[in-house]
Amino acid sequence: MNSINDLPRHRTDAIKANQDPARPANQAAKVAHPLIQFFQHHQFSMWDALKRLLKAPISTVFTWLMIALALALPAAMYIGLANVKTLGERWDGAPQLSVFLQRNVKQEQLNALASKIKEAQIVEQITTITPEQALSQLENTGGFKGVARFLPSNPLPTVLVVKFSGQFESSDIQLLVAEWRLLPGIDVIQYDLAWVDKLNKMTAIASQFSILIAAGLALAVMLVIGNTVKLSIESRRSEIMVVKLIGATNGYVRRPFLYLGFWFGIGGGLLALILLQGLIGSLATPVAELSTLYDSDFKVMGLGLSDSLILLGVSACLGYGGAWLICWHYLREIEPR
Repeated sequence: MNSINDLPRHRTDAIKANQDPARPANQAAKVAHPLIQFFQHHQFSMWDALKRLLKAPISTVFTWLMIALALALPAAMYIGLANVKTLGERWDGAPQLSVFLQRNVKQEQLNALASKIKEAQIVEQITTITPEQALSQLENTGGFKGVARFLPSNPLPTVLVVKFSGQFESSDIQLLVAEWRLLPGIDVIQYDLAWVDKLNKMTAIASQFSILIAAGLALAVMLVIGNTVKLSIESRRSEIMVVKLIGATNGYVRRPFLYLGFWFGIGGGLLALILLQGLIGSLATPVAELSTLYDSDFKVMGLGLSDSLILLGVSACLGYGGAWLICWHYLREIEPR
């Protein structure tokens, strides 16, 4: 809120002109266009609100810090979920199952089974592992080097490894497994897709929890900014009454306080981005070392330019909204008598 001396020059000139009987009437009428006055007051109120904040740096920084912490928590949860999703996409761990065939299956029957299984839309790839290939893998990677010398024959069956793609539910795969088990030549179907449901449910719960936390903290930000703006209104009650006495509307009086909330939101958003960048920087080295152990080049990703702008926009809107609610409630009660 501007004091009477802080009003724009065109408004003080008009007031003085009306109060000075010696000034000619045609000069008193030379006032800027109302639309120009409107934008000039917006510009003046915006920078005046920032100057008033900077005049009390300690309290302003503490308020910005509270807002930043409230904004950084849901943003950090968003970054964590985004990195988990990226890591899951990079991991070659698509859901798959193993179809063990009977020992007496011929090549023609094997091809027919593979074609039948391939008809399902969610099946992306079928890989055939022969008994010889399975035994070789067992010797090379299973720690059973030379075991074939002690076996009278190869006991391993032919296996069809079925890899799925796209969006699907575990119930869809269960229906397919029940259908495939009835096909001749199939002995056992081994699958474990419970982790798919667990992962989806955990992700959904984490997303809903993040939304709830973000909504609660957004309300907290509005309350903090609103309470700060309320104190500013109370400290300038006499100025508000004087300005209203000379004809200022509630919108005119409210405007500086709205920009006060706007700057609180912008400052808190910028400080939240700094805190998030520090968090990402502190995790970069440990995550890189862990990725190296797994022969991966995964790196922790922070907020991009668009996400950062969204965070600043949300923080500014929260500050503006909190200030507007307080002004709407309290400025109506301050009237000159």
